[in-house]
Amino acid sequence: MDVDRLMRDLTVDQLENIQQNLEKEMEGKRENLREMVGRRYRDVLEASSEVRHVCSLAEKLASDIANTRISYQSSHIRSGSRDEQKAGEHLYAINYLVSSIGSDGGEPLDDVVAFCMVEHLLKQLISNHSSAMIHKNARALTNRIVATRSELELQNSSTLVDISRSDWATNQLAAIALLQGKDIGQLLELYLEKRFEYIIRLIEDSATILNIVDEIKKTLSVVEELFVHGELIHAIHSVCNGQYRCELIREMCADQAYSFERTINEDLDRVWRYMREKLSGRGAGTLPSQLVGEKCAAWIEKTCAVTHKLVAEVCEYFDNLDQVIDLLQAITVSLKQDWPRIGSSRSVYDKLLQTAVVDKAKSICAPMADTATPSAMKETMATNVLQLLLRLCDLHSDKQNGAARFLARARLALALVHSESSLISTLLDKDSQRITSLNQRLRSIIEKNL
Repeated sequence: MDVDRLMRDLTVDQLENIQQNLEKEMEGKRENLREMVGRRYRDVLEASSEVRHVCSLAEKLASDIANTRISYQSSHIRSGSRDEQKAGEHLYAINYLVSSIGSDGGEPLDDVVAFCMVEHLLKQLISNHSSAMIHKNARALTNRIVATRSELELQNSSTLVDISRSDWATNQLAAIALLQGKDIGQLLELYLEKRFEYIIRLIEDSATILNIVDEIKKTLSVVEELFVHGELIHAIHSVCNGQYRCELIREMCADQAYSFERTINEDLDRVWRYMREKLSGRGAGTLPSQLVGEKCAAWIEKTCAVTHKLVAEVCEYFDNLDQVIDLLQAITVSLKQDWPRIGSSRSVYDKLLQTAVVDKAKSICAPMADTATPSAMKETMATNVLQLLLRLCDLHSDKQNGAARFLARARLALALVHSESSLISTLLDKDSQRITSLNQRLRSIIEKNL
């Protein structure tokens, strides 16, 4: 603002009026600034109050948790003998594990190991404790544990049908072996039986032939790795030797006192000892390769017998030989690619197709043979022979037009003329027009080249 110019141009009253307006404006801005500062200050006070309130709640919660721990530990120490304390730990472990077994996303082997632990703890409570209350609580859990065993056996058996990976099959078959006490031979029979049921289901669901061949290949690959190479028995021995860490038991012990974990580990060692003794008495060795091969051969024959019906049904829809050949090529490629050593791919090929493809090919070719009459075949053959002889007589373009070349052509023509005339006549279907045309061509070549 140019003050000198305003003082020269304006009167005193006007200048006083401007000054008053400026003072009012400045006062309004000061008031707004004071209000803004006041609001910010109140916000800070409220935030500080909330922080203090949250801090006080956190301190109170921490104090309550500490008091709870102290009161629990003191009451735990004061109540009963060591046997009663151990029984309480066992009851807690049983309830925790039973409620966790069979949860979504759990491993079958985890569930079975946890269940074996539950059964061991229940036997300890029933047989080794004199308290009537402990007996009552333990027996009240019996029906629930029996039902849990039945559910585990059914679940492990029913979900085995669609397992075609060796690691998953190892986990589940090891769980079945520990839970039901099956030996390695029974596990092989169970796996092959369930995989046969799965292929039956695929056929009922209108699966393709190549899908079924692929499932046969996967099944034999799993059998080779688990039962021939001994991966399954190695996994079972590793579990029984305590090298397997059950996640359910680990999670249960994670937020408990060290004494609880030590008690559980001692009981778990007893479970492993019992498992080893039971395993050693049930033929826990590997199966002979010949026996595995015989069982797989019988399974292949049974599986291909039911799958052959699907092959026959598919062949009924073929209209030409190209479709039949495409099917054979696709099956051949699938059988040759990564086929396991156990089980013959040739045997699968023969038993799967049998005579269905050949019969279909014959039915497709039969109308073609009926339409091809002998006279038509003779006509076609005579035409082809005439074209062949005429091509032999053609003079091809060649820069070397010497006497030797002409002499060679003349000799060829003479040889054809003096050859077995009856044979050429028969090949030309005794057609006078064809014979005359050929003779004229040969004579013209002889005259031209001699």
